[in-house]
Amino acid sequence: MNNLLFKTVFGAALFAAALITAFIWIEARKEIVFLCGNFTEGITEQSVRRQLDTGNFLRYRTENLPAGKQIIADSWYNLSTCKCTVDIDTMGQVVESRLD
Repeated sequence: MNNLLFKTVFGAALFAAALITAFIWIEARKEIVFLCGNFTEGITEQSVRRQLDTGNFLRYRTENLPAGKQIIADSWYNLSTCKCTVDIDTMGQVVESRLD
């Protein structure tokens, strides 16, 4: 009897953990997709950073390039399977944003 109860509780806990993981994975991806769609040509770098700072599930980093900067936003919560790359020119404005 104890063995059956243990297996039932363990199975329910495993199922709940899988549901929570799937929910967080999907929400992290939706956040990146939504924000990346906001970064159209001509938006300032400051605006991009302000919007990225509102994210709950994402992280971002900036790389300096000869022709400006590149901001890459991804999420640890979905193992970086979805990321947004924002190219910024030397004037500090978005040239292009793409979802990878």
